[in-house]
Amino acid sequence: MAYISQDEKKVVASRINPILKKYGLKGTLSIRHNMKLVLKISSGPINFIENHNDHVDFIKNNYNQDGYKVSGSVDVNIYWYTEHFTGVALYALKEIIPAMYTDDWFDDSDASVDYFSTAYYIGVHIGTWNKPYRVI
Repeated sequence: MAYISQDEKKVVASRINPILKKYGLKGTLSIRHNMKLVLKISSGPINFIENHNDHVDFIKNNYNQDGYKVSGSVDVNIYWYTEHFTGVALYALKEIIPAMYTDDWFDDSDASVDYFSTAYYIGVHIGTWNKPYRVI
């Protein structure tokens, strides 16, 4: 069963904070329901929202597929973020997301037989529904 402790959160925070500082981002780590580690990025110089929406336009124009434009906030898909962001936004996420896993993290899940066994889940939110991301 997925579970993350406050001690593990502190270890992850010691990895995440220098990365956030490097990119000039402000964010907070929290634990949701004792099983999900969530990073909420509230502000910074990187325009994640515009970057995401530009990528949606690129997909629509070049592959004739609809995408969803966002305004104010976006929940990062941790499995497909390399497909949804480009440039400095992608570089930042490529450092942030791997740093959210502790050294003893594991994932032995097998969705084909409905078996889910992982150390804990992670989530990255750029802004929230009630506090939009601020570009500074």
